[in-house]
Amino acid sequence: MQPKNSVECLSVSELVFREKNKLIIDNLSMTVDRGQKVALVGLNGAGKSTLIAILTGLIKPQDGRVAINGRSAQDLDFKRNLGVQYANTQAITNLSASEYLYLCAQTKFAENKSVDNAIENVVSLWRLENILHRPMSALSQGNLQKLIISQAFLGAPEFLVLDEPTQALDPVEQQRFIDNIKRLSDSQTCIFSSHHINETVEAADRVLMLHNGQLVADIDLFETDECWLMTKESVQELEAFFSESEQQEMRFVACYSGQRSQLYKVTTADAQSMQDLKNYCDKNTAVVRFCASPKESLLPIFSALANGDL
Repeated sequence: MQPKNSVECLSVSELVFREKNKLIIDNLSMTVDRGQKVALVGLNGAGKSTLIAILTGLIKPQDGRVAINGRSAQDLDFKRNLGVQYANTQAITNLSASEYLYLCAQTKFAENKSVDNAIENVVSLWRLENILHRPMSALSQGNLQKLIISQAFLGAPEFLVLDEPTQALDPVEQQRFIDNIKRLSDSQTCIFSSHHINETVEAADRVLMLHNGQLVADIDLFETDECWLMTKESVQELEAFFSESEQQEMRFVACYSGQRSQLYKVTTADAQSMQDLKNYCDKNTAVVRFCASPKESLLPIFSALANGDL
């Protein structure tokens, strides 16, 4: 759950990135508070991996600004407090799993004692004991992925950024990933991309949904007074169906305008207002689709994007 008294640690303003004249990130802005566990969700090609590469300083945007505690993504102090795992990282020939961890740890720590302690902690956290002395090139896809994720946790970094961390992991290791994200302290901020809705709901406290390089929805999974709607109606048309007193209990915010409909975030004053809104939607399914609570809204919104219904 999101920590109390949150302090903003990441700010992204009007980010633009093009590759070969193709717009990959389209004027994206967002903020993340210290201690939040944020999932990036979207279809293939939504811009998740590109955004992660920008946030970690691997590439630079053509326009916009990224600030981490007031520093740029290229700042060395930020790099020292960063744990990162990129998608599709390959095995390093002639290195064992243990040697790989030592290589990664030695780039972070000057003292051997710190290196040894950091490795011991991640070996225990990720249950790597049985693969330590095996060559990286001989590991199964799942064990290789687990090893590569584990190096990002070395030294309990202040920032963790993980790109499709659970790809190739079996259900047991997917659950281990979820548990390890939950174990992070309130001072550790984690951003990870995922295609798995169930995993996202369990591990994250907030979801940023991307589509065609744009931020479609910013969903607080623990917000009980919010719901999501998909409709062709405007805010004024939606409000017209409710009395003046009912309107005062609801706040409609247009979040994304698709080709076929719009996505709204609705904040209600109480449970009765939420029920009134649901009743209206249930009676007008041809006009508006009620996506329910934040956690229950992820799959309908994701499916609508995938099917071109939004």
